[in-house]
Amino acid sequence: MPKTRALVAIAVIFAGCASLTPQERAGVRLTRDNNLVRECKWLGQVETSWEANNKRAEIQLMKKTFALGGNVVFIAPQPKSFTLRLTGDAYRCATLPGQ
Repeated sequence: MPKTRALVAIAVIFAGCASLTPQERAGVRLTRDNNLVRECKWLGQVETSWEANNKRAEIQLMKKTFALGGNVVFIAPQPKSFTLRLTGDAYRCATLPGQ
């Protein structure tokens, strides 16, 4: 029984890490078009290296961008490699792309 509880606890922790809060969902956009961030303030690079699932890795980048005060994360084309790393650039834009 303790082993089952530990597995459930781990699953809950990872599930929480892989989802966006309502504030993050409303406040951060992901783009692969660098033209959309030309007029924005660059805040820094964000990366995740532990997630094999690309969508979950993108969510982690959005969470890190939100934590920096950003509202857009730009993800450039990634080189093919054996590492499980996704990097992006966090920006603060006056208006969100697509609005």
